[in-house]
Amino acid sequence: MHIGNRLRKIRSLKNIPQSKVCRGIVSASHYSNIESGRYEPSEDILELIAKRLQIPSNYLIQVHDESTKISEKLAEYHHLIDSDLEKADEYLEKWQEQLSYIPSIHQEVKYLLLQCLHQLKKVNVTRAQDLHKEVSHYIGKDNLSSLSRYIKYKYYYVSGLLKFYERDFIESFELYSEALNFTSTEMDKARIQFNLSLICYYINDKHKALLYAQDAKNVYMDLHKWKETVEVYNIQGILYTDLQNFEKAVEVLNKGLNLATERKLSLQTSQVLHNLGMLYFRKEEYDLSLEYLTKSSKMKLVHDPSNVFVTYAAILRVYLKTQNFRELKITLKDALKVSNNKMEAYQLMEIEAQMEYLLLNYDKYEKLMEDCISYYYSNNFWIELEGNAKHFSNYHLENRRYKKAHYYLDIELQAINKIYKERS
Repeated sequence: MHIGNRLRKIRSLKNIPQSKVCRGIVSASHYSNIESGRYEPSEDILELIAKRLQIPSNYLIQVHDESTKISEKLAEYHHLIDSDLEKADEYLEKWQEQLSYIPSIHQEVKYLLLQCLHQLKKVNVTRAQDLHKEVSHYIGKDNLSSLSRYIKYKYYYVSGLLKFYERDFIESFELYSEALNFTSTEMDKARIQFNLSLICYYINDKHKALLYAQDAKNVYMDLHKWKETVEVYNIQGILYTDLQNFEKAVEVLNKGLNLATERKLSLQTSQVLHNLGMLYFRKEEYDLSLEYLTKSSKMKLVHDPSNVFVTYAAILRVYLKTQNFRELKITLKDALKVSNNKMEAYQLMEIEAQMEYLLLNYDKYEKLMEDCISYYYSNNFWIELEGNAKHFSNYHLENRRYKKAHYYLDIELQAINKIYKERS
């Protein structure tokens, strides 16, 4: 990484052409050679360029000078990202101005990667993409092999997480696999194995997902990382449920519940309760399912309010399955109050449409389902589209509306094709 990388980054962020930066300072060809790394500029030239770009001169001159104070701040920031996102937000707000122009390129790349990780943990994908683009001005295939082990690990890990949120699961898997080669602690290794387990779940390779989950759990238990151990029990329970190995699913989820309760891990307890509810839903034991989901929702309202919606949605599906329309209508209103975004509002609309269908209110069903499918389609929510488009197509076919039946069948086939591509 050299001064040219930084100059390209600044120009890109400020949207300034090379000709404007170098005018009256050096020739265009000379400046081009500086950015490409073929020529090392003098401090005098760098000071003039810094003035032109309206940035501190040391940001261009001291690119290889690392600061102990900056290292300490980055280490503290990293710790807070791993342990407490709220405090990480506060810390970033407090020190953001001081960290705006870090002279050392190596330290700035660390900072950008940590910011990217921070935003991804908050599921702020758009901001994370912008930060990752800044990183790409410094790191590419041509220089990755020459970078420090830490930077390689962090780059592959953060890039893998970003691709996961972008739903590019194959690329995410490859990046995490590369990150495994540069881990420096058993904790880092376990964290990647857990994430690889999640990816394998999403690409429908559930047996491989179980292998990665078991490897992660072994490390977490050895390190007495009980919160992380419970999280692995959770993913194992989901995997065994999907594989219809209900006996094993009950076993691992109860182990997770006992451990979470014993260690007073309220948030993780609420998650295990939710997954037990989903397990009994799959077993068609709806009373037991509702019991666990209700317990989970009550705990989440206190300890994990941002994630309570998913449990409300599960409760609604129990009421839908058992045709308890009175409770369903009441819970729909409660669920709408805790929904976080437009997608969740449309999920509720989808459930309402299914209720109206069962109540034989076909006009309401058609209007609600048309709106849902239109929203899902325009936002590429293929998993949500598949089943709904199939049901709606069959509905129109039964009513001899062949043109509409064909239209929604085509959407269903598009969804199946997209889902297959994501998983292959």
